[in-house]
Amino acid sequence: MSGHSKWSNTKHRKARQDKKKSIIFTKITREIIIAVKSAGKDPDSNFQLRKIINKALSNNMTRNNINHAINYYDLKKKKKNYAKIFFYGGHGPKGIALLIQCLSNNHQKTVSNIKYIFSQCNYSLGKNTSVEYLFNKRNELIFINNDNIQKEINNFSEYIENIKIINHKFIQLICDMNASNIIQQEFQSKNQKIYSKKIIFTPKLKIDLKDTYNFTKILKNLKNLNDVENIYHNINI
Repeated sequence: MSGHSKWSNTKHRKARQDKKKSIIFTKITREIIIAVKSAGKDPDSNFQLRKIINKALSNNMTRNNINHAINYYDLKKKKKNYAKIFFYGGHGPKGIALLIQCLSNNHQKTVSNIKYIFSQCNYSLGKNTSVEYLFNKRNELIFINNDNIQKEINNFSEYIENIKIINHKFIQLICDMNASNIIQQEFQSKNQKIYSKKIIFTPKLKIDLKDTYNFTKILKNLKNLNDVENIYHNINI
């Protein structure tokens, strides 16, 4: 019986791992397709695509699957959009606010799935405008880290809200939307190569929760949805 129990536990653990891997691969595939649609199939000129390919490889996605995603439009010969970006706003008790970014080609199904998760914890789902005013819209710029970039950063320090080193290889800058284009152009004129650029949302005011059980449960369940790309919230964790 002990041998049977061990095999059963191994089987269930593998099933959970396979499900988690499938969710990750699905999200990465769609990110690749959107990146290709936005700026082409060449990773040398499409920085966002190159970033996602590295993300795929780090998650053990095969080159064959990556190439299949890159060539999606050629293989399927489709001209319509694979997915569109949607934002949903969520409210919880004690002033909790969530801004959920999704990539979906089935708006109704996505909304239904999110509403179900929210209803389990008595949270409410609305339009993104219902919570967006609680967040600052910012640009995230990621550059290749090198010896000279710190000097350039110091010249624009008043426009940069946050700086973070990632794996010693990259440097992340969070900056005002209006200043980001100036910073990007100036850095690139000094041969500071940009790796990626995207819009993010930072809370204007963070709040503390004594009981985080329902909140962490919602975050976990939302992250397990294939359509959910990013979740922004105003909770101190």
